[in-house]
Amino acid sequence: RGKVVLSNGKPIPPDMRVTLSADRAWDSQIATLSPDGRFEFHGLPAGVYGLAPAVKGYRLPEGVGVEALVNRDVNDVVIQMEPAPKRP
Repeated sequence: RGKVVLSNGKPIPPDMRVTLSADRAWDSQIATLSPDGRFEFHGLPAGVYGLAPAVKGYRLPEGVGVEALVNRDVNDVVIQMEPAPKRP
């Protein structure tokens, strides 16, 4: 479990998601973010997972990837996103 936060403090828009993936199994799960950015996945075997949040108009900071080692219940993952540059 964890939370996606926006660097400008705005709430998460409706229907935004975070994808959790495990390369070793070529598997992924998707969770919808709550308005306060919270998400939760259940029944994960131990291992390293990638997390990819998708929030319209935001991105992860340049060069940042998010991985989490799951070997017990993890309750404190925080992913901060920043406004994406406006396209011309």
